[in-house]
Amino acid sequence: MNAATFSAAAALAGSAVGRLSDFIDEASRLYTHTMTHDSARPTDFVGVHAKISKMRFMSSPEVIASAEKIVSTIIETYSKPNRDTVQMRAAGDHDIADPLQSFSEMRRAELRDLTLV
Repeated sequence: MNAATFSAAAALAGSAVGRLSDFIDEASRLYTHTMTHDSARPTDFVGVHAKISKMRFMSSPEVIASAEKIVSTIIETYSKPNRDTVQMRAAGDHDIADPLQSFSEMRRAELRDLTLV
């Protein structure tokens, strides 16, 4: 791989990691909000939808579907009873899903493949 190709691949990978990180931050914030609130304003989802749209430039359809599933999970979680920190601690990890785990693993594999090109 020549220097120009390597530089371009590194820039693309860096950009992809930034979008991944931004999406995870935003989705995590929204998911945490669902634990203590009954509803959200539609405008609360603008950021996460914008991040998914940006990921469409470089992400596979499977990664986009996973991100969209996370947003659906977040929306569905608003209909569940609220929890405080005592209840979350008492429930332990087995009762609190990590909706981002599958997405993160899928995206990591995709980034690894991108850097090997």
